[in-house]
Amino acid sequence: MLSFREMTVNIGSVQHKVFLQDGFYNKSVISDILHHHRYTEVHLIIDGSVGYTMGDRSIAASDGTMLVIPPGVMHSGKRLDEGTLCAAFQIDSDVKDILSFKIDKSLIRSMFDEIDEAAKTDDYSGIAAYVTILCRRFIESDGVRAERITDCGFLIHEFFSHRYAEDVALSDLAETLHLSDRQTERLVHKCTGRSFRDELSRSRVLVASRLLAEGSMSLGEIAAYVGYRSYAGFWKTMKKYGLI
Repeated sequence: MLSFREMTVNIGSVQHKVFLQDGFYNKSVISDILHHHRYTEVHLIIDGSVGYTMGDRSIAASDGTMLVIPPGVMHSGKRLDEGTLCAAFQIDSDVKDILSFKIDKSLIRSMFDEIDEAAKTDDYSGIAAYVTILCRRFIESDGVRAERITDCGFLIHEFFSHRYAEDVALSDLAETLHLSDRQTERLVHKCTGRSFRDELSRSRVLVASRLLAEGSMSLGEIAAYVGYRSYAGFWKTMKKYGLI
């Protein structure tokens, strides 16, 4: 008896129902009986190849292929190679034409890993994520825009995390934030509780302390690595934080 499962995924702003059946779980069943479905069927082939018959059309789908079969289209399938590995599911999307896409095999293989995991845990969140990624190829949805980052806390953290070794000044961060130096200084203090200069020193010390613990670099090398031109300045800062 077939073990049917149903789940809901969001593609853009629209919810879609996805239907899973035995062939989806064991990744080996291909029906060689002529049949059709109420919803769009998606086939994923990762190893070998499958020959499909759809009316007077014959389609050979090789590994790394996603084949999309519209609702109501009569079809059957047959393995063309030993060890062919494939899976299928249905989604309530009204596709009009038979579609074929080449998909990164590592993506399909990762999805098959999620199929195995879901069989053990009954958690289908991983499968839902892959279904959403794959179906975006043929389901029209509202695009997602990426705007300029306006999270100043994020930008401040990234600035100190990546540019601590450079000869940076408050004005460099102000330029990143599109603010005045005075506004930037206030914002740094609000986000970190420290001044620009103190936060820069702290960022350098955090990295220096890690390198010091690893013991693979001399103090002079560490000083240069974290951005100190003067060894005396590095020594003074490390002593201030109790690391020397």
